[in-house]
Formats: sequence, structure tokens, C-alpha cells
Amino acid sequence: MEIEKQENDKTPFVKEIEDLLVKEREARLNNDYTASSRILLEIVQLAFDLREYDALTELIALLSKKRGQPKKAMIDMIQRCMTFIYNMPTEDHKACYIQNLKDVCEKKIYLEVEYARCCLLLVKQNEDEQKIEKAAKILQDVQVETYGSMDKREKLEFILYQMKIMLKKKDYLRTLIVSRKINQKNLGDKGIEDLKILFYSYLILYHTHENNYFENAMCYKVIYDTLKQNAESAEKISRTIDFNFLLDMKSLLENYILYLVLDTYNPTQMRYLSALETEYEQELMDNPELLGVVRAFLSQELISIDSHSYGVMHLDIFSGNVENTEGHRKDLKKQLIQHNLRVIAKYYDRISLSRMSQLIGCHQDLTEKQLCESINKKLISAKIDRVQSTVYFKHQRNENTILNEWRSDIHQILDLVDHTCNLINREYDTQINPL
Repeated sequence: MEIEKQENDKTPFVKEIEDLLVKEREARLNNDYTASSRILLEIVQLAFDLREYDALTELIALLSKKRGQPKKAMIDMIQRCMTFIYNMPTEDHKACYIQNLKDVCEKKIYLEVEYARCCLLLVKQNEDEQKIEKAAKILQDVQVETYGSMDKREKLEFILYQMKIMLKKKDYLRTLIVSRKINQKNLGDKGIEDLKILFYSYLILYHTHENNYFENAMCYKVIYDTLKQNAESAEKISRTIDFNFLLDMKSLLENYILYLVLDTYNPTQMRYLSALETEYEQELMDNPELLGVVRAFLSQELISIDSHSYGVMHLDIFSGNVENTEGHRKDLKKQLIQHNLRVIAKYYDRISLSRMSQLIGCHQDLTEKQLCESINKKLISAKIDRVQSTVYFKHQRNENTILNEWRSDIHQILDLVDHTCNLINREYDTQINPL
């Protein structure tokens, strides 16, 4: 009588699930993969349709642990369950459900894509709740770049999200490590311009923090050129992206040029500066302040070291809108002084420190400090006589000049040897055949 009472207490849902579980067991033992897949889908769909969300979670965990469960049936069931996520009644149900799916998919190669998607959903949920540390911990061990079954765009989006979370956590070293998962050559493919721009905007945040001026300039150049060359795609991209990064063409070009100028003098920097007037001729004509800065650094004459005289101190990288603006102002003045030092080194063999300071327009101590830095970085070849306060410049010679001088010296030596041999022979002949 008690057994009959228990049977009568069962709901229609429980009875139907039990019948399906019996059929599932038979199909699994008979290795009927098609039937197994169909029955698993019926079970989870029934639980979802009847809004038995707790039972659904338990059934997914139960069915995934059945011995001999076909992989194809498991894949079909999990993929169907993934479609239920956004229909959960509450956020708590949703979080619990996603966590259960993640646990089921973990360490199963055939469910690696679903596992990554569950991780991403949990990360977004934690991010919305400002639990950045927890979100970063979830993402840390997901190696999505190794997933062969995930398409390229989804992989890129996942890696970019990893970078975003690391930047929010202010873990700049891990941001760089994650960025190296992306081959920058593959970002030139059509249709992923928005992801390319997002990637370089994240790199800009990293390089700004690390004061990598040249790398920052190159990132701004890539973003500017991408927007310029893909006008149709650019219209679909929001003007403001993550971290309030503004995709304004004028601002992007300004930052590219100014970060390029702030970098330490080198041939690569000068090559890019020289190409600006031909590559962005119209843009520079519309922005005379930027054009003036470019021409000043390309000139072979002394220029003003007053930063305000160039009319660019109101721009973003100097006005406090980005990190380390004070350092940017100091570095701009330093580059102006070092430019003048290189010009003086070109025209002088010897000059007093006081006269050099007068020509540059700054205090003698600052002149000496920047001169020493330029010598240490091998930007200038010179020696300072501190007793007489005099600087002696040694003009650097290229390889061709050195080889030509060496060849000339060798010729002179050979001529002397030849002339000496002739004199010895003539003296010898005179002794043998005297007049």
C-alpha cells in the first residue's frame, strides 16, 4: 500500500522523466547513438518547457556522468541547454545554471567551445557586479587560442575580453602576455576591422602606462589608417569604445605625431617623420600646429625649446586627459633641447658650455645634463673638458668614409715601399757597376 501511495504522489513530470531515463538507459546500453541524442534532448527540453529549472540543472549533471554516454549525444544536449541560458527566471538561477554547464564541460575536449562560452558569460556577470578579481581568475586558465573548433572572430573576441579584464584589474604584464596570443598579421583580414581597432586601443593603454612612445605612436597610426581606408566599416563602429577611447580622426593623428616626436631620436623615428608630409599632406595642411612641430624636428637648424610656442600643449597627451601628462611635457622639452644639441654638433668642432646654453636658450646645468644623456645614448659623439667648460665634438664617420681612408693609407704605404725598393736597387746597381 505504501509503494502504491508513493507512486500516486509522483507528479506527471517526474513520471515522464523516469520513463525517458529508462529509454535513455536502453539506448545507451545498445549503443544507439541516434536514439540517445534524441532522448537526451527530449529530457532537457521537457524540464525547460515545464519551468523545472532546478530539476533541469540536476538532470544535466546526472546525464553527463552516465557511463558510456555517447559524445555526440552529450554535444547535442549541451548545445541545446546553452540556448536556455537567457530564459532563466532570475539572475541567481542563471548564474547557477551557467556554473553547472561549465562544470559539466570542463576537461572535455569535445565541449571546449561551450566551456569557453560559459566562462565568458560568468566573467561578464562578475564584471557587471564589479568583481574584477574573480572575473580575471576565471579567464586566466582558458586557452581559447588552442581551440580548433572555434571560428577566428570568436577567438579574437575572447582574447580581447581577456585583455579588457586584465586592464581593468591593472595587471599590465598579463595584458601584454595575453596580447601576444594574437598574431597582428592576421588582423588585416576583411570583416574584423572593429576587433583590430579594439586590440590596438587596448595596446595603447598598456604602452601609455609603460611610456613606450614609439609603440604607442604605431598603434595610433594603425587605428587611424584602418578608419581612413575602411570608411564603410568605420561608420558601423561606435565613436567611443571601451575605457572611453575616442575614435576621432583629428585626435588620432595628433596623438600619432606627438608620441612619435616624444620618442628618443633614432633613424626609424626620423623616417616616419619624413614620410608624414607626403602620407598625410592634406591633414597636416589643415592642422598648422602639427605641421610646425613636424617641420621643426626635421629641420637642420636651431629651434625654440619653449613647448608652448608650438600651440600643442592643449592637446590630450599634455592636458591631463591621459596618464603621465607631466612626463609628456618634460619629455617634449627634452627632445627639443636634444634636437638643438645635434644641430650644434653638426656645425661645431669645439664650443663652450656657456655659449652652447646661450644658443639653445636654457640654463647651463640643464644643457650639460641633456648633453651627457645624449652622449650616453650615443646620439652625439663628444667629450667635455670640465676645467675649461668646453665641449669637443667628434664627428661620426660612416663605413664608406672609414674604408676610403683605410684604402688611401694602404696605397701610401705601398707607394713608400715601392719607392724604397727602387732606391735600394739603384744603390745596389751603383756599387756593382761603378762609373
